[in-house]
Amino acid sequence: NEGLVEAWKTHFVNDSNVTVQHGDIFQTMPQAFVSPANSFGIMDGGIDRYYSDTFGWNLSKRLQERIKWIYPLGEVLVGDCVVIAATLDNADCWMISAPTMRLPRRITAENVFLATRVAVFEALSQGFKELAIPGMGTGVGAVPYDEAAKAMAYGYGAAVKVFNERLK
Repeated sequence: NEGLVEAWKTHFVNDSNVTVQHGDIFQTMPQAFVSPANSFGIMDGGIDRYYSDTFGWNLSKRLQERIKWIYPLGEVLVGDCVVIAATLDNADCWMISAPTMRLPRRITAENVFLATRVAVFEALSQGFKELAIPGMGTGVGAVPYDEAAKAMAYGYGAAVKVFNERLK
């Protein structure tokens, strides 16, 4: 969406490590993708449906199994994440599921901040060199583009700051 892209350009203007792109999230194949799937790992709508169509419909099943392995009650809360291989045949392509919502519904920019922060921190911790992040909370979550972009920029900045502090 061009409106979201313009908002990203505004809020990430001073960060040379962030490239804002308009178009298909698969136009480049980064090492990892972020999925804003809900807390239960159901990936049948929005960008998550696109990921499932691209990587295979077992992606959601594998994510749900991983969630249940880590969280016996079967849900990962907003502000936490789970990492899985995006495909079974390419160990260099990963997906970070950082839910923006427990269940599909409207959310606030706070959820976008929390999900972005944990996804970026996890990517840095895993040593991923490139991470593709879609508009977090801008679909079903209905967060206005400017608010979402601002929350994503804050989340990104907070993750980088904490990660760098841990390296000292």
